[in-house]
Amino acid sequence: MIGHGGLIQLAPFDQVEVRAYLGKQYICLMLQRTGKDGRVYVNRMNFDEEKWNILVKAGMRIMQPPKPTKKSRKRKVNSQTEDCKKRLFPDTITLYNWVYEGVLSPSWYLTEELCKQAFVFVDNEDDVQIQTREGPAPTTFELGKMITTYFVIGEIRRHMRDQCYGCQVDHPSQIQHLEGCMRDWVMASQLFYDESFSTVTLDKLNPALKQITDVLKMSVEEVDQVPCIRTEVEDMILDSEFEFLFRVILV
Repeated sequence: MIGHGGLIQLAPFDQVEVRAYLGKQYICLMLQRTGKDGRVYVNRMNFDEEKWNILVKAGMRIMQPPKPTKKSRKRKVNSQTEDCKKRLFPDTITLYNWVYEGVLSPSWYLTEELCKQAFVFVDNEDDVQIQTREGPAPTTFELGKMITTYFVIGEIRRHMRDQCYGCQVDHPSQIQHLEGCMRDWVMASQLFYDESFSTVTLDKLNPALKQITDVLKMSVEEVDQVPCIRTEVEDMILDSEFEFLFRVILV
Protein backbone atom coordinates (compact mmCIF):
# COMPACT_ATOMS: atom_id res chain seq x y z
CA MET A 1 0.00 0.00 0.00
CA ILE A 2 2.84 2.43 0.76
CA GLY A 3 5.19 1.66 -2.13
CA HIS A 4 8.95 1.21 -2.04
CA GLY A 5 10.22 4.68 -1.15
CA GLY A 6 10.40 8.31 -2.14
CA LEU A 7 8.20 11.37 -1.81
CA ILE A 8 4.46 11.61 -2.45
CA GLN A 9 2.98 15.10 -2.85
CA LEU A 10 -0.41 15.26 -1.08
CA ALA A 11 -1.01 18.99 -1.49
CA PRO A 12 1.10 22.05 -2.39
CA PHE A 13 2.68 22.10 1.10
CA ASP A 14 2.13 18.57 2.43
CA GLN A 15 4.19 15.47 1.63
CA VAL A 16 4.54 11.83 2.59
CA GLU A 17 8.04 10.35 2.63
CA VAL A 18 8.55 6.57 2.57
CA ARG A 19 11.87 5.16 3.81
CA ALA A 20 13.35 1.79 4.69
CA TYR A 21 15.29 1.52 7.97
CA LEU A 22 16.79 -1.64 9.46
CA GLY A 23 14.70 -3.85 7.21
CA LYS A 24 11.38 -2.10 7.93
CA GLN A 25 9.33 0.50 6.08
CA TYR A 26 8.45 3.79 7.74
CA ILE A 27 6.24 6.65 6.61
CA CYS A 28 6.78 10.28 7.56
CA LEU A 29 3.91 12.74 7.12
CA MET A 30 5.39 16.23 6.62
CA LEU A 31 3.14 19.28 7.02
CA GLN A 32 4.37 22.82 6.44
CA ARG A 33 3.24 25.73 8.60
CA THR A 34 4.22 29.38 8.87
CA GLY A 35 5.35 30.60 12.28
CA LYS A 36 4.68 33.99 13.83
CA ASP A 37 8.15 35.05 12.71
CA GLY A 38 7.14 34.52 9.08
CA ARG A 39 9.45 31.52 8.65
CA VAL A 40 8.23 28.20 7.30
CA TYR A 41 8.49 25.18 9.61
CA VAL A 42 7.89 21.51 8.90
CA ASN A 43 6.01 19.27 11.33
CA ARG A 44 6.76 15.56 10.99
CA MET A 45 4.75 12.57 12.20
CA ASN A 46 6.24 9.11 11.79
CA PHE A 47 4.29 5.86 11.32
CA ASP A 48 5.30 2.27 10.84
CA GLU A 49 3.67 0.39 7.97
CA GLU A 50 0.96 -1.27 10.08
CA LYS A 51 -0.23 1.95 11.72
CA TRP A 52 -0.06 3.85 8.43
CA ASN A 53 -2.22 1.29 6.61
CA ILE A 54 -4.81 1.47 9.41
CA LEU A 55 -4.83 5.27 9.10
CA VAL A 56 -5.22 5.17 5.30
CA LYS A 57 -8.05 2.64 5.40
CA ALA A 58 -9.90 4.71 7.98
CA GLY A 59 -9.39 7.85 5.91
CA MET A 60 -10.67 6.21 2.73
CA ARG A 61 -13.86 5.21 4.54
CA ILE A 62 -14.38 8.80 5.69
CA MET A 63 -13.73 10.20 2.20
CA GLN A 64 -16.31 8.00 0.51
CA PRO A 65 -19.16 10.28 -0.57
CA PRO A 66 -22.55 9.28 0.83
CA LYS A 67 -24.87 7.64 -1.67
CA PRO A 68 -27.85 9.82 -2.53
CA THR A 69 -31.19 8.50 -1.38
CA LYS A 70 -34.73 9.46 -2.28
CA LYS A 71 -35.17 10.80 1.22
CA SER A 72 -32.15 13.08 1.00
CA ARG A 73 -33.19 14.35 -2.44
CA LYS A 74 -36.56 15.44 -1.09
CA ARG A 75 -35.13 17.14 1.99
CA LYS A 76 -35.89 20.86 1.98
CA VAL A 77 -33.02 23.33 2.17
CA ASN A 78 -33.13 25.54 5.23
CA SER A 79 -33.06 28.97 3.59
CA GLN A 80 -35.11 32.13 3.68
CA THR A 81 -35.00 32.80 -0.07
CA GLU A 82 -35.76 30.91 -3.26
CA ASP A 83 -32.36 31.95 -4.62
CA CYS A 84 -30.61 29.59 -2.21
CA LYS A 85 -32.65 26.69 -3.57
CA LYS A 86 -31.65 27.31 -7.16
CA ARG A 87 -29.21 24.80 -8.53
CA LEU A 88 -26.05 26.15 -10.05
CA PHE A 89 -25.60 25.91 -13.80
CA PRO A 90 -24.65 23.38 -15.09
CA ASP A 91 -26.25 20.54 -13.09
CA THR A 92 -22.98 18.57 -13.01
CA ILE A 93 -19.32 19.40 -12.55
CA THR A 94 -16.28 17.58 -13.90
CA LEU A 95 -13.88 15.93 -11.46
CA TYR A 96 -10.32 14.88 -12.35
CA ASN A 97 -7.89 12.31 -10.99
CA TRP A 98 -4.60 10.84 -12.16
CA VAL A 99 -3.35 7.30 -12.80
CA TYR A 100 0.37 6.56 -12.58
CA GLU A 101 1.81 3.06 -12.95
CA GLY A 102 -1.56 1.56 -12.15
CA VAL A 103 -2.01 3.67 -8.99
CA LEU A 104 -4.99 6.01 -8.70
CA SER A 105 -4.66 9.38 -6.99
CA PRO A 106 -6.22 9.26 -3.50
CA SER A 107 -8.46 12.25 -4.25
CA TRP A 108 -10.49 13.82 -7.04
CA TYR A 109 -9.86 17.41 -8.10
CA LEU A 110 -12.25 20.06 -9.36
CA THR A 111 -9.90 21.40 -12.05
CA GLU A 112 -7.40 19.76 -14.36
CA GLU A 113 -4.73 22.21 -13.18
CA LEU A 114 -5.14 21.11 -9.55
CA CYS A 115 -4.90 17.50 -10.64
CA LYS A 116 -1.63 18.16 -12.49
CA GLN A 117 -0.17 19.98 -9.48
CA ALA A 118 -0.73 16.83 -7.43
CA PHE A 119 1.65 14.68 -9.51
CA VAL A 120 4.64 17.03 -9.55
CA PHE A 121 6.74 14.11 -8.27
CA VAL A 122 6.60 12.53 -11.75
CA ASP A 123 9.52 13.28 -14.07
CA ASN A 124 7.51 12.93 -17.28
CA GLU A 125 3.88 14.10 -17.30
CA ASP A 126 3.22 11.91 -20.35
CA ASP A 127 3.51 8.87 -18.06
CA VAL A 128 0.42 10.01 -16.16
CA GLN A 129 -3.14 9.58 -17.36
CA ILE A 130 -5.91 11.93 -16.30
CA GLN A 131 -9.39 10.51 -15.82
CA THR A 132 -12.63 12.44 -15.43
CA ARG A 133 -16.10 11.80 -14.07
CA GLU A 134 -19.20 13.90 -13.65
CA GLY A 135 -20.50 14.75 -10.19
CA PRO A 136 -23.59 16.65 -9.04
CA ALA A 137 -23.13 20.40 -8.78
CA PRO A 138 -23.96 21.86 -5.35
CA THR A 139 -26.71 24.38 -4.81
CA THR A 140 -25.89 27.95 -3.90
CA PHE A 141 -26.76 27.22 -0.29
CA GLU A 142 -24.64 24.03 -0.19
CA LEU A 143 -21.61 25.78 -1.69
CA GLY A 144 -21.99 28.74 0.66
CA LYS A 145 -22.18 26.32 3.57
CA MET A 146 -18.93 24.60 2.50
CA ILE A 147 -17.11 27.91 2.07
CA THR A 148 -18.28 29.10 5.49
CA THR A 149 -17.20 25.80 7.04
CA TYR A 150 -13.77 26.15 5.41
CA PHE A 151 -13.34 29.71 6.73
CA VAL A 152 -14.43 28.83 10.28
CA ILE A 153 -12.24 25.70 10.46
CA GLY A 154 -9.27 27.77 9.32
CA GLU A 155 -9.99 30.45 11.92
CA ILE A 156 -10.26 27.85 14.71
CA ARG A 157 -6.94 26.35 13.64
CA ARG A 158 -5.41 29.84 13.79
CA HIS A 159 -6.61 30.21 17.39
CA MET A 160 -5.15 26.80 18.21
CA ARG A 161 -1.75 27.78 16.78
CA ASP A 162 -1.76 31.20 18.47
CA GLN A 163 -2.34 29.59 21.88
CA CYS A 164 0.11 26.74 21.30
CA TYR A 165 3.23 26.91 23.48
CA GLY A 166 4.98 24.36 21.28
CA CYS A 167 4.46 26.55 18.20
CA GLN A 168 5.56 29.69 20.02
CA VAL A 169 8.94 28.18 20.86
CA ASP A 170 9.02 25.82 17.85
CA HIS A 171 9.35 22.84 20.20
CA PRO A 172 10.13 19.53 18.43
CA SER A 173 8.15 17.41 20.93
CA GLN A 174 4.51 16.71 20.05
CA ILE A 175 3.71 16.73 23.78
CA GLN A 176 4.31 20.49 23.89
CA HIS A 177 1.67 20.96 21.16
CA LEU A 178 -1.11 18.84 22.73
CA GLU A 179 -2.78 21.81 24.46
CA GLY A 180 -2.44 24.00 21.39
CA CYS A 181 -2.32 23.12 17.68
CA MET A 182 -2.87 19.40 18.46
CA ARG A 183 -5.71 19.96 20.92
CA ASP A 184 -8.75 17.66 20.62
CA TRP A 185 -10.70 19.06 17.66
CA VAL A 186 -14.20 18.84 19.18
CA MET A 187 -13.00 20.65 22.28
CA ALA A 188 -11.25 23.32 20.21
CA SER A 189 -14.25 23.84 17.90
CA GLN A 190 -16.55 24.32 20.89
CA LEU A 191 -14.10 26.71 22.52
CA PHE A 192 -13.44 28.91 19.48
CA TYR A 193 -16.56 28.46 17.32
CA ASP A 194 -18.50 31.63 18.19
CA GLU A 195 -15.52 33.92 17.80
CA SER A 196 -14.46 32.22 14.55
CA PHE A 197 -17.96 32.19 13.07
CA SER A 198 -18.35 35.92 13.71
CA THR A 199 -15.49 36.63 11.27
CA VAL A 200 -17.50 35.27 8.31
CA THR A 201 -19.71 38.08 7.02
CA LEU A 202 -21.70 38.36 3.79
CA ASP A 203 -19.05 40.80 2.54
CA LYS A 204 -16.53 37.99 2.90
CA LEU A 205 -18.72 35.05 1.87
CA ASN A 206 -20.28 36.36 -1.36
CA PRO A 207 -16.98 37.41 -3.03
CA ALA A 208 -15.54 34.00 -2.10
CA LEU A 209 -18.61 32.34 -3.59
CA LYS A 210 -18.07 34.22 -6.84
CA GLN A 211 -14.35 33.33 -6.94
CA ILE A 212 -15.13 29.62 -6.70
CA THR A 213 -18.00 29.65 -9.20
CA ASP A 214 -15.90 31.61 -11.69
CA VAL A 215 -13.23 28.89 -11.57
CA LEU A 216 -15.87 26.17 -11.97
CA LYS A 217 -17.62 28.16 -14.74
CA MET A 218 -20.92 28.31 -12.88
CA SER A 219 -23.43 31.08 -12.42
CA VAL A 220 -24.69 31.74 -8.93
CA GLU A 221 -26.85 34.18 -6.98
CA GLU A 222 -25.53 35.86 -3.85
CA VAL A 223 -26.66 34.48 -0.50
CA ASP A 224 -28.50 36.75 1.91
CA GLN A 225 -27.40 35.08 5.15
CA VAL A 226 -24.37 33.26 6.52
CA PRO A 227 -25.44 29.63 7.05
CA CYS A 228 -25.14 28.02 10.47
CA ILE A 229 -22.44 25.36 10.26
CA ARG A 230 -21.69 24.39 13.88
CA THR A 231 -22.30 20.66 13.28
CA GLU A 232 -20.24 20.71 10.07
CA VAL A 233 -17.34 22.35 11.91
CA GLU A 234 -17.39 20.04 14.94
CA ASP A 235 -17.56 16.95 12.68
CA MET A 236 -15.20 18.51 10.09
CA ILE A 237 -17.67 17.79 7.28
CA LEU A 238 -16.02 19.24 4.19
CA ASP A 239 -15.64 17.46 0.85
CA SER A 240 -11.94 17.02 0.11
CA GLU A 241 -12.38 18.05 -3.55
CA PHE A 242 -13.72 21.44 -2.53
CA GLU A 243 -11.21 21.85 0.30
CA PHE A 244 -8.31 21.47 -2.17
CA LEU A 245 -9.86 24.13 -4.40
CA PHE A 246 -10.57 26.51 -1.51
CA ARG A 247 -6.97 26.25 -0.30
CA VAL A 248 -5.70 27.42 -3.69
CA ILE A 249 -8.34 30.04 -4.58
CA LEU A 250 -9.42 31.51 -1.23
CA VAL A 251 -6.06 32.84 -0.04
